[in-house]
Amino acid sequence: MTAQKKLEVLQNTLWDVIQSQDGRNPAYERNQVESLKAAIFALEKQIPQKPTPSEKQHIRYAMCFTCPSCERDFSGTGIADYCYHCGQALDWSDTDEMPNIKSKE
Repeated sequence: MTAQKKLEVLQNTLWDVIQSQDGRNPAYERNQVESLKAAIFALEKQIPQKPTPSEKQHIRYAMCFTCPSCERDFSGTGIADYCYHCGQALDWSDTDEMPNIKSKE
């Protein structure tokens, strides 16, 4: 099962838990909802997203990018598989198509 499919299952489970709350044990129900939200948040970080080239270049001779999740800048193309700041998985598959990256010819 892919991470995307697992995410859909967790989101549907969260929706089912919220819809079926009957108020008999509010602390238990709250704990269920909080646990599912935490699992969804963690799983979303594992699905790779494409970083965007940053408008600002903080480091000379290195491309700077913005994390799609936390929107903080970091440098280097394809160096890290995860954001240094928040742990978001990064997808570098289309770096040749990014407009600000100039290939050496």
